[in-house]
Amino acid sequence: AAKVYCDTLHKDPNGISIRINKRIPSEAGMGGGSADAAAVLRALNRYYGEPLSIFALAELGAQVGSDVPFCVVCGTAMVEGRGERLRKLADMPDCIFVVVKPDFSVSTPALYKKIDEVSIAKRPDNRAMESALLAGDLKKVCDNIHNVFDPVVTEEHPELNYIKSLFYNYGAIGYQMTGS
Repeated sequence: AAKVYCDTLHKDPNGISIRINKRIPSEAGMGGGSADAAAVLRALNRYYGEPLSIFALAELGAQVGSDVPFCVVCGTAMVEGRGERLRKLADMPDCIFVVVKPDFSVSTPALYKKIDEVSIAKRPDNRAMESALLAGDLKKVCDNIHNVFDPVVTEEHPELNYIKSLFYNYGAIGYQMTGS
């Protein structure tokens, strides 16, 4: 991210030191690496007097990774294409998130190959989700969270059912696997 930024703006990065304190678990499907890249882009932009708008910075982020533009812009958004097309949505209603990272990870390329071989029973309803966000209805937002990879991963890792049952038993109004 730093190289792309400095090369694009013809800046000499000598003397700049970047240190990232990671708080998002690795391989958790939460865009941690993309968030790190976005933070670097935003920090460098601030350091150099903000020569780029947030949207120009997001376009630059697309050169670094698919999820980087979303992480640059921040907030609630509809993301399309390979991550480069963003449309801001109403803010997510206030709520609490709990993150559970099992002791395994799943290869994203292998999962994409596998999902091409199965029938997808349920897909996300983006219009219903956007409507729930506009209404500020947290329950409807939770009713509309869905990940097409979940059944495929759960088939190979049934321990996910135990995690889901804990969420249910403790009263979570929604729960879903992140990423792939």
